[in-house]
Amino acid sequence: LSAQCEDLSSNCPADLAFELKVGETDTTFVVPPPDTSECGASNLFYTINGPVGAAGNGVPEAFVFETGTSELTYQYSESRFGDFPPEPALLPDGDGAEYEIPFMVSGMGQTVGEAGGLTRICFVMEHSYLGDLDIWISCPNGSTANLHEYSTTDDVQRQLLGQGDQNTDTADPGGLYCWNIGAARTMADHVEEFAVGANQMMPTIDYLPEQSLSRFDTCQIAGEWLLHVRDNLANDNGSVYSAFVDFGTNLAPPCVQEVKINQGTTPVRNRSYTQLPLKAYPNPVTDYFTVDVTAASAETGQLEVYAPNGTLLLQQQAYLLPGTVSVQIPSANWPVGVYSVRITGGSSEGWVKVVKL
Repeated sequence: LSAQCEDLSSNCPADLAFELKVGETDTTFVVPPPDTSECGASNLFYTINGPVGAAGNGVPEAFVFETGTSELTYQYSESRFGDFPPEPALLPDGDGAEYEIPFMVSGMGQTVGEAGGLTRICFVMEHSYLGDLDIWISCPNGSTANLHEYSTTDDVQRQLLGQGDQNTDTADPGGLYCWNIGAARTMADHVEEFAVGANQMMPTIDYLPEQSLSRFDTCQIAGEWLLHVRDNLANDNGSVYSAFVDFGTNLAPPCVQEVKINQGTTPVRNRSYTQLPLKAYPNPVTDYFTVDVTAASAETGQLEVYAPNGTLLLQQQAYLLPGTVSVQIPSANWPVGVYSVRITGGSSEGWVKVVKL
């Protein structure tokens, strides 16, 4: 499989290639992270844009990419700072209730303007309806900027952030939402131009803030920043998983890698297996999940679970019967990531991916 690398420094190879591992195809495969040994940075952060957004500090082991569903990019940067709490901050349902989610930003004693400005701010979050929210941020000196403003006159109403579900009291799968000074449209502009409908998920792309981020130029970088969310109408809820901010390149020597993975070509492996239909639920998972396997005949099969880095995590027998059989798998102690479940039986084989939150 081929890939394409866009780089602001000299860390990307001209060409990238990935060899398929067991259970992978040319449309679903695990992508290893790039080499960051030349970055010379102790503060590396990553972003993954795809069906389920993610962000964190350090270097992720690997993640799953599915071609044909969306383009996936990942980026590393030294000039990014943020806070990544182990548990999501819940936004319980409210009618005019305001929530503050603090995140600490460390810096070099500079103001935001001296660092080249605040260019981008991102949150991995979900909420069952965007239309009743005010979203803004404030820096340590109290300056604020509106990211999205509640209005009764625009088309932003019952659109979703992430996979928000008002019927659940726990965190739902989030999406990576960013506000960027170079973006083309605000959230309201995007809904109007592309007719995003009720109960449709807002795309995980960069949006233009409704107020300029230059309002933070005189603010010190280091200190407690706050994400503010006001829930103006009852009957929905949400959560925030992580936050980070990007400053200009005056803050630190740039070490940015952005890799766009494109579907390439690979030799087709000769396999005699027939497809064994699998279904996993709930997906994403927390403490445990169930796999339904539909077999044509009775036989003793084998169940395998592969960790995000491709190593075999679990192996056990699976007793198949004609029709559908359910197998329950505990996952409470698994790290966050995307796991592959494989069940084989005789000449049949099936694979399914599960996302662990």
